[in-house]
Amino acid sequence: MTAEKDIEAFRQMVRRLILSGSPVSIDNGSPEHAKVILEEMFKHVQKTAYVFCGCISMSVWGSQAMATNIEDAIVNRNVNVKFIVQNPDKIPADSPTVAALRRHPGTIVSSSLFKEFESHFAVFDQKMYRIEKDDGAKTAVACANSPDNAVPLHQLAVQMVDIAAGA
Repeated sequence: MTAEKDIEAFRQMVRRLILSGSPVSIDNGSPEHAKVILEEMFKHVQKTAYVFCGCISMSVWGSQAMATNIEDAIVNRNVNVKFIVQNPDKIPADSPTVAALRRHPGTIVSSSLFKEFESHFAVFDQKMYRIEKDDGAKTAVACANSPDNAVPLHQLAVQMVDIAAGA
């Protein structure tokens, strides 16, 4: 199987897990896997999407497809999208996703209080999530339906957004 076919098979698996509401978690770590998981989660989110990341990196967030999925969630489904950025000075200026987010003021927030955090995460609708426990290790776990794990991440993200708003 070619790398392209492998990624498409992975995408189909992720989509099935989301559509079926599966509580099965999947380990992942490559930027390609992260991109697929997050693209699919943005395609299916209905209410809230919070992302805590280093800088909205091009390797994961830099594609036009990702930007389109995020903007579709904001415009067509009225999803509350917030990117909490650890290193705003490193946000890539030429990213389609960054351009899409900047068309919607308030979707990118940051605070110097988050500089030392090692775990990055994304949480959607208080049930879907992807978390990297240690950004340096580049390993992650994702799940399409785990409120027990997603709700605390959602609550943390809401607090982080509130802190950034006061910064």
